[in-house]
Amino acid sequence: MKKTLIAAVALLSVSGSVIAAEGAYVGGNIGYATHDIKASGNSYDDNDTAWKLNAGYRFTDLLGVEVFYQDAGDASYKVDNDDVKSELSNYGAALTGTFDLTSDVYLTLKAGVAKWKADYKVTGGVSGTDKGTDLYLGLTAGYALNDELNVVANIDRIEGEEDAEITTYVYGLGVQYNF
Repeated sequence: MKKTLIAAVALLSVSGSVIAAEGAYVGGNIGYATHDIKASGNSYDDNDTAWKLNAGYRFTDLLGVEVFYQDAGDASYKVDNDDVKSELSNYGAALTGTFDLTSDVYLTLKAGVAKWKADYKVTGGVSGTDKGTDLYLGLTAGYALNDELNVVANIDRIEGEEDAEITTYVYGLGVQYNF
């Protein structure tokens, strides 16, 4: 939890350097993570609550960048007949493309990289951490309540592979504040 709070403060600190610039935004959402896990020749599905903080900058009406931190919850599965529970989190950066559908409704496509981490515990007391860097894809649908405040719905996809291959989809609802 302490590392999570440090990451959240760091993300908000980074966003502070772009706050004065028009086109900058910060946001957050909470939602639901699904985990598709393949380990030891078996497939497992698990889900948990997830949340995300993000900050970004739109260079033009179309192109921008975004950084994020996401807690994707826990996933449970088996490896070689041992029960495993992993706490999943990731952070990363993406290029964004925003398409205005109306004056108030928009879609943002995101593609970038995510550094993921899975802190795991195996039945019998063995524990450790798997880490990696993989492709991040996202889609945001937003509705502008006014010039500063948007309501957003997100879908994010991150895949990680070490001892187990875990594909995570996070579905979230939240807000975005535009500067």
